[in-house]
Amino acid sequence: MFTGVEYNEDRRKIDQEGDDGLQPVIQIAIMDHTLFPDHRRFFTKYELQDDEGYRFSDKLQFYVMDLTAKEDAEEDEKANGLVDWAEAFTALGGLMTATAGAILTMKSFCCRKENA
Repeated sequence: MFTGVEYNEDRRKIDQEGDDGLQPVIQIAIMDHTLFPDHRRFFTKYELQDDEGYRFSDKLQFYVMDLTAKEDAEEDEKANGLVDWAEAFTALGGLMTATAGAILTMKSFCCRKENA
């Protein structure tokens, strides 16, 4: 059984040693719209922090890629291939939309009532 006291003792050890051995949890959102219109960025990282700016943890990270803001990409984002990925996702999105449209069209054609 894992109790709060054990957790606190383990937490102190972790704080003293500086490494908890946990891998970060990373969420990447690839969006076809701007998340915050007043803060338009091509690729950005968000972290949890309190209202004074103290970071909660570096183990939970949120990245957002705005496919509509490729032209706003910074030089390092272009150099490390993020814009190339964005273009691939944009092309894939168009392919998926076209495929979905073809499937829906085919389904509506195949499923028509003969007496309609």
